[in-house]
Amino acid sequence: MAAAALVERKGHQGFSMRELARELGVTEPALYRHYEGRDALLAEVALRGFEAFVAAMLEVLDEPLDPFEAALQFGKTYVRFAFTHPGWFRLQFSRAWNEELGRRPGVGERQASAGVMRLRILERLCGALPAGDDRVADLYRLVWGAAHGLATFVVERVFQLVQTDEERIAAADEALTLLVDSLRARAEAAPR
Repeated sequence: MAAAALVERKGHQGFSMRELARELGVTEPALYRHYEGRDALLAEVALRGFEAFVAAMLEVLDEPLDPFEAALQFGKTYVRFAFTHPGWFRLQFSRAWNEELGRRPGVGERQASAGVMRLRILERLCGALPAGDDRVADLYRLVWGAAHGLATFVVERVFQLVQTDEERIAAADEALTLLVDSLRARAEAAPR
């Protein structure tokens, strides 16, 4: 979709219907026959990006991995998806846009997809906790928060002590590995 490519290049704040029309070789009014405006088109970009994101996450969660490796691969996939699609990532997780998107049609589909992904992650993470530990929701928030925070650091290029994108991704991988290794050590040390 040309609109998604423009969001990737210019960001959602720099996105304009005029520039999209020029790239497509159509008039700007022609775009308004398909979308009521800029926000409607950006909502479509956000929803399509979110569908691709959920598909990537579910693909990882379908792999026959132990819960710790599943958490690690989930985090790495999250970071790489954000790195590969920074315009979508910024659009999807901007507060103002999230509030706007919540008022638009299609949000139910987004919530359903997010629910499926969340349930799959929770199922996988249950095995990472010691027997009797019922804090799987907290563990989910920890893994998701770490993945999202590291993805933000990579996309915004704010990691300290690294210079290149490859170093930023490697630093994110190391941080995720440290988190998962800590979770694994804790689970192995717990009484059975």
